[in-house]
Amino acid sequence: MTPDRYEELLDYGRRNQEIINLARGWCTHIRFDKGHMGVGIPEQMTGLPISGGTFRCDYARGLSSSAMNLPHIGLDFYQRNCKGCPHRDPGGTIPNLGTWAEEQIRLDMCSSRPQMLKPSARRFGCFPG
Repeated sequence: MTPDRYEELLDYGRRNQEIINLARGWCTHIRFDKGHMGVGIPEQMTGLPISGGTFRCDYARGLSSSAMNLPHIGLDFYQRNCKGCPHRDPGGTIPNLGTWAEEQIRLDMCSSRPQMLKPSARRFGCFPG
């Protein structure tokens, strides 16, 4: 493994760990699950969740994807299961998955070309008017 590839894997692990921490801060019901993702040597050496996994919750409305890229999985999990959930038990920290996810949603809307924006983009403050 090249040093560049090793650094790339460490970056994945750090980002994944950050998303796990944000999820725990959002709600006490969210659990991180390695599932079938396995554990490679860099993950064993560092303790970082490099291979990714998925999020679970007893109140989730559907199955969640598993992947190495937990920021994507966390955002999807939040949008499908956490937004408006009446069972949320706050984890007590800010920032958390909710604050992070809402910012990602806002940034995604704002980065779209104006002609492709959803009507709600103005509500997020992307464009004046």
